[in-house]
Amino acid sequence: MFILINLQTWKKKLETDGLVSDWVKYHDLFLLRFLRARKFDITKTHEMFTTYMKWRNEAKVDEIEDFDFTEQLKVKEVYPHGYHKTDNYGRPIYIEIISKCN
Repeated sequence: MFILINLQTWKKKLETDGLVSDWVKYHDLFLLRFLRARKFDITKTHEMFTTYMKWRNEAKVDEIEDFDFTEQLKVKEVYPHGYHKTDNYGRPIYIEIISKCN
């Protein structure tokens, strides 16, 4: 019960401060990790989450999906590597052809 009260209180604070707009991305289990990290102290948790959101904006984490890797074919030419099927346990096999590195 204590956990839910702290979570709901903190979610209201996040909403009033305008830090979170997408509640699907920042669901309860995700937010609970921050609360646990600061032993359910809402002030410290809010400070930690604010710092996290500031870092996400500075590092442009949300823009990574829009990245277009145009040099991929050139990288493959000078550094041949890739995955080839799986082993008997279902683990992917990664192959690097180091002798052909230029």
